[in-house]
Amino acid sequence: MTPQAQSADIHTAHADFPDRMARMATGETTGGMAPSTLWSAMADWAVHLGTAPGKQAMLTEKALSAPGIVAARMLEPDTSLPVKYDRHFASELWDTPPFSVLRDSFLLTEDWWQAATTEVRGMSQANEAALSFAVRQALDTVSPTNFPHLSPEVLNRARETNGASVVQGLMNTAADVSAKVAPDPAPPQTPPELSHGKYRIDGKTVSFSDHDLPICAVGTEKDHVAPWTSVYKIHHLTDADITFVLTNGGHNAGIISEPGHRHRHYRMATTPHAGHYLDHEAWRAAPPVQDGSWWQGWGAWLKARSGARVAPPPTGRPDAGYKPLCDAPGDYVFQT
Repeated sequence: MTPQAQSADIHTAHADFPDRMARMATGETTGGMAPSTLWSAMADWAVHLGTAPGKQAMLTEKALSAPGIVAARMLEPDTSLPVKYDRHFASELWDTPPFSVLRDSFLLTEDWWQAATTEVRGMSQANEAALSFAVRQALDTVSPTNFPHLSPEVLNRARETNGASVVQGLMNTAADVSAKVAPDPAPPQTPPELSHGKYRIDGKTVSFSDHDLPICAVGTEKDHVAPWTSVYKIHHLTDADITFVLTNGGHNAGIISEPGHRHRHYRMATTPHAGHYLDHEAWRAAPPVQDGSWWQGWGAWLKARSGARVAPPPTGRPDAGYKPLCDAPGDYVFQT
């Protein structure tokens, strides 16, 4: 290509720069979702909800009953709350007014919007998934747990530390702002896209918050790549039953720890779906230390959730000329 025929560098062209900055800002605001996708989903929802009088009546009834439910729970805290359990409000401090009123009001509002944006007859599954996810993300930003003066846990911690926790929080905020304005020159890490709801399977947005199958997660005490305190944050991403395993060792030796390996130990405990959340230090102090490989605990966990043992299916297809090469897992594991 001759110098005269070279195209302009679109990454530095002055006309393209403001467009790129605008797209970046839009992506930050929408969580990576294209505005056209969101508008399309909103239009699909509005048209079909607008022609569904039965759904409208149900939502009206649901909205009118919410104040009565909040009032009833103020008078009788044992009154059931007909919404999905939210682990963010697991602390007993949220059971005391006025914080219980804030919690119940938020959860009922979240439940109403979830009902409003799902199971709308005629709405496509892809648009339903996109819109309900966007609404959940928007509501999460106004949750009482996100505001220090509305959270009894934050206020209680501030009293216990004589305000030191507030000062530390302000310092952390200042550090975050400073990192945003003058970021570290180190290359950015890959964002946790699954927890942000950016994966789509068969047109449906997939997020950890939709996951309700039992999870077994493992971390190692000396892992420098995936510190166990970061792995433990999976408790914030889903309300499923979570069995967490903490084993000694590092990123490689801690995980590849076959039974019989000397000097190995681990901790293992399950937080059930409706269980109270423990921070990582409290969790670490709770389960007893068990000697041996964590594989043994993992095997017991799998066995408790598996069916009866069956014979393996035949391998290869000798009748078609495809004979088995070797036993599983194959000879590739011996290659260097």
